[in-house]
Amino acid sequence: MNSANPFLKKDSLEILEETNFCNQRYFFSNDPQEPCVAVSYKIHLNLFTYLGLSLKYPTRIVGIPCSLAFCGYHPTLTQSIKENLLAHRGLKIILNSSEQQITGFSSGHTLPSCILQIHWDTFDAYLTRLRSHYRYRMTKALEKWQRVEITHLTDNQDFSGDMYQLYLDVHGRSDYKLEKLSIEFFRQFPADIYRFQIAGDLLGFIQLYQDSKRLIFMFTGIKYTRLKQYDIYLNILLWIIRKGISGGCDIVDLGQTGEAIKLKLGCQMEEKFIHVHHANKMLNKLIQIAMPLVSYKMPTTSFNVFRNGNT
Repeated sequence: MNSANPFLKKDSLEILEETNFCNQRYFFSNDPQEPCVAVSYKIHLNLFTYLGLSLKYPTRIVGIPCSLAFCGYHPTLTQSIKENLLAHRGLKIILNSSEQQITGFSSGHTLPSCILQIHWDTFDAYLTRLRSHYRYRMTKALEKWQRVEITHLTDNQDFSGDMYQLYLDVHGRSDYKLEKLSIEFFRQFPADIYRFQIAGDLLGFIQLYQDSKRLIFMFTGIKYTRLKQYDIYLNILLWIIRKGISGGCDIVDLGQTGEAIKLKLGCQMEEKFIHVHHANKMLNKLIQIAMPLVSYKMPTTSFNVFRNGNT
């Protein structure tokens, strides 16, 4: 399986089916000249997410069934799988694709991934390369984090109800909700979980997955009543960058949402696309017309974060 998409591995999909069952279906191409695997799942999706409106509709999504910024197929959709999808009744959405267009589907942007290319041997070297006003902001945040205790869960079964509640708090505040994961997902998925606390007060946690030299930020939980006091979200992102550098990674993938703060950390946006089709011809025509309106609007602001260039 493609190492760039570790979440399409059989073991990962089996855990997701057990801990986040949402009528998953799997597609395989048996053509040795054009191999492909794809996974889809079904949820009630808010069709107007990017407009800030609410209209939930039963939708089959081709994607990883845990709201991660990875495509649900590898390497590209074969003609036989596309025809299979197009023949399905109702609304189908291919999410987080790197392909700008897929024949038969209406296409647009979805949330980009925020990717930091690692060019430094130490975290201090990274901070040094930041322009002064960005470095000042990060340094002030790090000062608030000095007394925070960081614990790596050696057994993910120790993922507690309190930690899960912090995840639910983040999920509840999200503007771009898909499915809500169960506590068993965090306990069973083979990722690294780190807990942040101060004097016994749980501030948050992060779930990370390292695939070769790519460190992937999966999910987090945050105590919002302490958010500003400890600059929790920014410090979590900085700690992930520190972890990626010390772990010898080439890439830190900080995922989707919150582009502004991540761009100010030096990330670049990796475009992602969404492809939509409805079996009803009239509705499909409406989708074609509405696609430019309901697609995600890519940020246009850029930040000159590093001294002497982008690294």
